[in-house]
Amino acid sequence: MVIFACFGGFLGWNEQIVPFIPIIISLCLALGYDLMTGVACSAMIDMISFSISPTSVYTVGISHEIAELPMFSGFLFRFILLVIFDIIVICYVLKYARKVKRDKAASITADIDDSEFRIDYSDIAKNPLTKRQSVSLAVFMITFIAAIAGVAKFGWSMNDLSACFLFTAIAAGVINKLSADKIIDCIIDGAKDGLRPALVIGLARGIQWILTSSGIIDPIINAISKPLMELPSSITAIAVMFVIALFNGLITSGSAKAMALMPILIPLADIVGMTRQTMILAFQFGDGLTNSLWFTSGTLLIFLTIAKIPLKKWWKFVTPLITILTVVSVLSLVIATKINYGPF
Repeated sequence: MVIFACFGGFLGWNEQIVPFIPIIISLCLALGYDLMTGVACSAMIDMISFSISPTSVYTVGISHEIAELPMFSGFLFRFILLVIFDIIVICYVLKYARKVKRDKAASITADIDDSEFRIDYSDIAKNPLTKRQSVSLAVFMITFIAAIAGVAKFGWSMNDLSACFLFTAIAAGVINKLSADKIIDCIIDGAKDGLRPALVIGLARGIQWILTSSGIIDPIINAISKPLMELPSSITAIAVMFVIALFNGLITSGSAKAMALMPILIPLADIVGMTRQTMILAFQFGDGLTNSLWFTSGTLLIFLTIAKIPLKKWWKFVTPLITILTVVSVLSLVIATKINYGPF
């Protein structure tokens, strides 16, 4: 969980962890847990860590640029909050995982067929890694490191990462002396699992495009932002968080929301006497926490579709946690307002 927390918290990864979800689910099932545990200790902690990331270029970076703040300033306060959030998430997941391991009937996903994720490790344990498999594993690790460096240093996009993982798949096939036909068949078999999530995401993106291109979004933003100008600064920060949470259902992209709303929110912060850093923090909370709730979130739909977890079951699991984190977020915004969280 700590690894995925770092992915979301420092690299701003979300969709980028998709290739690892089936692996983590299979591992959790082998250890006696369930599908929900596999998604929670990978995708969920990644998304929640993203909500308070001190170095995310998609939310903090763009917002700081628009607000004319030093890039990634206010790091320490966000880092402390990131640690607090992750501790809460880890404790929550471990409590659920222990309950499931003691009693399989306690699993929220007990009625879901998880056979495709279950791997018989008995034969694997009897057969040590061959030299070719060891080389394949080394190539995978190099690719993993290259992906992190590519995003952090060179600004790689999803297309770059996709090409990187595709190269790794082909390289692994060549190393293990698979024929070209066999390599292609394996890639197609893996890609088939991504077809359903792609269709769902296309539908969600289509709804967002209609709302944006029809001009519905702008009047909604204007109507909701006006009443916020009449509130005290601490209440305004909290109100902004909840307003952004609502907008997240319409515009799930954090960078798109930052570009659309920051030109409104930054002057609002100046008017009510709130630091711009606090306003950006409120934006982060509103944008990030509800990524784990909104049915229009393409990333969430990918994770749940891969794991075959219905949205209703996911909400049952995650809602208490998001409620706790929302309370922590409100308290954090009050503190940020009181200490004039800056630099300005």
